[in-house]
Amino acid sequence: MNVERLYSSPEPLLLNMLRRGSTHAFDELYRLYARRLMGFCMQLCCSREDAEELIQRRYL
Repeated sequence: MNVERLYSSPEPLLLNMLRRGSTHAFDELYRLYARRLMGFCMQLCCSREDAEELIQRRYL
């Protein structure tokens, strides 16, 4: 594990903010992971529309 990444990563702070109901934290986490998540879902689904729907359901 990269120690620098662990301490410079915004995820722990954002997750704590999210637990307290921060919509900003939710938006930022989505921004950080949306591209990778889309790539993963595209591998599972037959179409981009299905992948987008899968992501949207997960984030609702």
